[in-house]
Amino acid sequence: MSQSFFLILAGIVAVFAAVILLFVTRGGSTASGAGAVRPQTAGRGMAPRLSAQAAGASKAKASQAPQVVEIACAGIEAPNPMREMTDVDKVVMDLIEETYDIPSAVVELSTLLQDPETGARKVAEYASTDPVLSAMILRAANSPAFGRSGVKSLPHAVTYLGFNQIWLIANQLMADRSLRHVMTIRQEELLALWRHSAFTAACARHILLGMGLAGDPLAPVTITSALFHDVGKFFLKGIDPEARVANDGPPILGEIATYGMDHCRIGLLLATHWGLPEQISTLVAYHHHAAFANLEEIPASLRRYAAIITLSDHVARLWEAEETPGIVVYAMPEPVFFFTGLAPPAHLLLTRQLRHELRTTAKVIEEAQGRLRR
Repeated sequence: MSQSFFLILAGIVAVFAAVILLFVTRGGSTASGAGAVRPQTAGRGMAPRLSAQAAGASKAKASQAPQVVEIACAGIEAPNPMREMTDVDKVVMDLIEETYDIPSAVVELSTLLQDPETGARKVAEYASTDPVLSAMILRAANSPAFGRSGVKSLPHAVTYLGFNQIWLIANQLMADRSLRHVMTIRQEELLALWRHSAFTAACARHILLGMGLAGDPLAPVTITSALFHDVGKFFLKGIDPEARVANDGPPILGEIATYGMDHCRIGLLLATHWGLPEQISTLVAYHHHAAFANLEEIPASLRRYAAIITLSDHVARLWEAEETPGIVVYAMPEPVFFFTGLAPPAHLLLTRQLRHELRTTAKVIEEAQGRLRR
């Protein structure tokens, strides 16, 4: 395998490890509220309340379901990611073991954001040690995209943009530094994968808030797992960037036919190799299972959270489909709504608040990406 392939994986480690705390440790300044979901039926003890504002936004969008290609999998069994090691697995593990460790700078940034006493000035002081990062933060804060100008200091820029946006900018910069000379994954594909990961984590946080689970001990684990859920796709793209997965059936089955392995299995192997907590590794492995017939393979203690990630991935795809109609998505069967306590159709979860947060996320990514290309 080429050195470029391993450089790609090094970059992915940097991006995902750095982004972990984007949605977990701090809320940033973007809007996200408890009115993100519709209640299911009374008596389940977990249906969230729906604010009048969110209800109005939902009604306004009720007749505007995005144009997608839904693949129904409720009668199909998904490959079990916890299956016995195969010859293909062993080859992949040999490659995974050659991936790089998480950069020390990422660890330092993560430690900084874990500190509840961290403020904008402290983040600004850390950012000021990197001239390029400092310039990108100031440019973003003064960008017409955010309708602001005259922001001249880093502390002011950090306060204005919020921690979520600072992390997005920093991670774009780290990705660029890791992948600048790597051509194996096309830039637009890399950006699309990264955007979807961030969108899915935002949707997961929004749904958890709406369900009243923001304080649940497994809420941070769920959001982090949502962020990592497609990490196996980066690996697959590195194996064969020209390969195209058939879209006439469940994508993970198409991946097996194309690569000999699906991204859920590779995600499990990667997460385990990097030493991520077992709950995160398991949720990454089973993030599509709630859409299939054999969802009982998901450990019972994590089934509800796996369903949240399945639904978050679906909602993120629906959001993306508004810009790119015809995206292939997994149909959401009844068990997904049963475990989450929400009511179909899923596109009603794209409330005004969530749309605002997703637009802000997309804006920051595009702004940072534009600066990197100049």
